[in-house]
Amino acid sequence: MFTVTFKYLCLENGKVKERDILILPLDLTDRSSHEVATKVVLQEFGRIDILINNGGIAQNSWIVDANMDVFKELIEVNYLGMVSLTKCVLPHMMKRKQGKVVTVNNLTAMTSGPLAGGYCASKYLYG
Repeated sequence: MFTVTFKYLCLENGKVKERDILILPLDLTDRSSHEVATKVVLQEFGRIDILINNGGIAQNSWIVDANMDVFKELIEVNYLGMVSLTKCVLPHMMKRKQGKVVTVNNLTAMTSGPLAGGYCASKYLYG
């Protein structure tokens, strides 16, 4: 659903042609897919101008009640997944001496809140 909406909005804007849009859904926990996605983009366009890190998962429980696996998954997705994907595109950008990495974060990560301690910690690591 999101990929269709995002593509539609890009096309509706009128500044982008359909051939200029490549949306690659991927799993932030599957690090081998990050390298594959990077290669696909480079084959399709010859360069990577921007990486927008906008993936993540949330947690809605008291820290005392949550299983440690919840925190492990939060760190794996919200922090390590973003780092892995960024590390895949950085060598290409550094070689070109051009490119941008944008990470979408959450202001809540800086202050935490009820039922979101693990989530906030995992997002704050990157931001």
